[in-house]
Amino acid sequence: MKEFSLSEYVTIDRKTASRGKKKGFNKKIKIAFLGSFTLNGFREVLNVKCHDAGIKASFYIGDYNQYANELVNKDSKLYNFEPDITFLFVDAKSFFGDIFFNPYSGSERKRMDATRENYKKLSVFVSAFVKYGSGILVMNNFEIPVYSPIGILETKEKFGYFDMIKELNKLISRFNKYNSVFVFDYDSFASGAGKKNMVDDKLLYLADIKISLDKIPVLCEEYMRYIRALLGLSRKCIVLDMDNTLWGGIVGEDGLEGIKLGPLPPGNAYMEFQKYLLALFERGIILAINSSNNEEDALKVLREHPYTILKEHHFASLKINWENKVKNLVEIAKDINVGLDSMIFLEDDKRIRELVKMALPQVFCPDLPEDISCYPGFLRNIKKLDTLQFTHEDKKRSTRYVAERKRKASTGAFKNISGYLKHLSITVEVSPADKFSFPRIAQLTTRTNQFNFSTKRYQEKEIERLALDRRYGVYYVSVKDKYGDYGITGALIVRKNQKKWFVDTFLLSCRILGRNIEEAVLSDLIGRSVKAKVSMLSASYKKTEKNQPVINFLKKCALLPRKCNPKDALITLYEKGKTPSLTRQIKHIKIISK
Repeated sequence: MKEFSLSEYVTIDRKTASRGKKKGFNKKIKIAFLGSFTLNGFREVLNVKCHDAGIKASFYIGDYNQYANELVNKDSKLYNFEPDITFLFVDAKSFFGDIFFNPYSGSERKRMDATRENYKKLSVFVSAFVKYGSGILVMNNFEIPVYSPIGILETKEKFGYFDMIKELNKLISRFNKYNSVFVFDYDSFASGAGKKNMVDDKLLYLADIKISLDKIPVLCEEYMRYIRALLGLSRKCIVLDMDNTLWGGIVGEDGLEGIKLGPLPPGNAYMEFQKYLLALFERGIILAINSSNNEEDALKVLREHPYTILKEHHFASLKINWENKVKNLVEIAKDINVGLDSMIFLEDDKRIRELVKMALPQVFCPDLPEDISCYPGFLRNIKKLDTLQFTHEDKKRSTRYVAERKRKASTGAFKNISGYLKHLSITVEVSPADKFSFPRIAQLTTRTNQFNFSTKRYQEKEIERLALDRRYGVYYVSVKDKYGDYGITGALIVRKNQKKWFVDTFLLSCRILGRNIEEAVLSDLIGRSVKAKVSMLSASYKKTEKNQPVINFLKKCALLPRKCNPKDALITLYEKGKTPSLTRQIKHIKIISK
């Protein structure tokens, strides 16, 4: 997709105030920008991009070159703003000072010492943010220059100028040890954009703007990746056509031997495309099929073709039929319990893409390149799949979808749902959070939208802080049955005092809904309340476009009137002296409370 120019973004930004009044926002975010130079343009571009993504953004732009004072002063305007995400952009010329222009005025030892001192200086800033800041910090590393005062002899010099910045960037990567700090590889970004084009010399000397205006929107799109991931707006499912998408040709006409898939052109491009898809699958992206085909012919490729990288078991749902592909997409979303706005559909037929875009605008349906050789690069450049955590649970996702298919296949053997649920032999374990579960709990708060009482989002350091606070109870929910282990699929955060408990967060992954696990977790929570002799257990519900399942659950448990449809509500889950009423039986579930 072609970017607007900065001037176009500025024009659009002026209209967003009136547009915002007419458009409802699903998410809100507070964004701060700190830098060593003039930051004009960043707010306008990000505001428009956020607005178009359904995000209401508010901004704090730090004063010119005051990033150091803002970061080390706990009472600074930055920390009073309490941003959800802070971007820190410090350019090498400002940071290095005179050594930037004449790095060889001193010895090799002097350059090494200067590099270590600069790292210590940055460490002070980052440590202060970790201590005083809220949300996450995204800091750029430094662009390695293309110019050296000693020209072609640069590579001959021991620990030369380029080596200084490379070493500092290597040291900066250590900041990733902090859960709330992310290092953006600005040097790689500048290389991709063309380092000689990164600065407009006229604007540099007139206004101290150290990035070319036409590169600001492109850089902001990279920053949007962090914003989408932070707010749980990243896509997590790729739905694929088969003919002329996973392989060349039409298997129903060309046969298994006639399709283009293998080490020779053009099959090598399809084969590499599948390799990139497999890498995404192994990091937790869900794959599904939506293909107009004879099922037997298409599955034969996945099962028998010697060069297919993706096999049948890599797909969570396979819709191989002659139905309308819009209908299939809706069915796939139901099959794997994800929202349509979590899906990317890759289809080579332009007419079908246009139909999907009109009928299901929530689905991201990009235009594939005409040339198959561009497919791998196109997939690499899709920037809607990011997450701020990559957990052990993500790695195990593939086997879980195989297990889920077995579960669904077994439903036909039972006359009613109660018999099926009993057959599953479900075990639900509710345990206090620990350092191993902190990343997954944080991930669930950012990703879970359907069964989520408050829809509050937490970062890992916040989960750890709450878990160590005696005034709170933080728990994770893990589930398994006879077909496999779902892993950690739920979380509870409870604010406690001697007489009353309040449920700050109650969420469960959509993968386990509809099996009475919701009731089992609530039953465990009520049991803990009774044991602690509290007089009341309550929770708040915040209505969003997606979490209607919470209202349905509360009505089934007789905790809300059946005709009630509140926007926001305070609910009493348990009151001392009253027997809790759960309308469904949960005898088929074994509950382990730790």
